[in-house]
Amino acid sequence: MRIPVRPAAEADPPALLTVNGELNPDDGPLPQASADAVWAATASRQGRTVLVADADGTVAGTADRIVVPNLTRGGRSLLFVRTSWWPGPSGGAVSAVC
Repeated sequence: MRIPVRPAAEADPPALLTVNGELNPDDGPLPQASADAVWAATASRQGRTVLVADADGTVAGTADRIVVPNLTRGGRSLLFVRTSWWPGPSGGAVSAVC
């Protein structure tokens, strides 16, 4: 099964909260005002892209990547990627940082 990947859209934060909430269930839900502020900062950050795996209209996973300046390695930028995906109601989300 192929699952398309696309940039996260303005309507995706509730689904992102659901997928990522599975990673830290003890955290409890993020208040909507806080979630809106975090998403606005995330979406406007230069060098940052959030991708979603869209399984028939359901966000099944995310990849959050950011390119940051670096004073080492000859000034070459660094790329950080954090991924998480939701295997469905039978299991919790899984995360990896590369």
